[in-house]
Amino acid sequence: MIEELVPDELWQQVAPLLPARPPRRTRYPGGLPADDRGALAGIVFVLKTGITWRELPHEVARDTFSVNLAQFPLKFASMRLTAARQS
Repeated sequence: MIEELVPDELWQQVAPLLPARPPRRTRYPGGLPADDRGALAGIVFVLKTGITWRELPHEVARDTFSVNLAQFPLKFASMRLTAARQS
């Protein structure tokens, strides 16, 4: 689906305009960065359909940061429950 929203011709024009990624820290590197092409596909999909970020289908959002944002409250709640059970 990403290739349909961001065709190769468009990606070849957009990719050189994006800033270079900074090197990852070796200590506490955090999560992997979102795929640039996938993030652009998510933006294009939202603009074309007029939906909100939370309504973004998983097929489009799997490589973007929006998936992590949408799942954060659930992950945070499950971490708190796990910590409460262990104490």
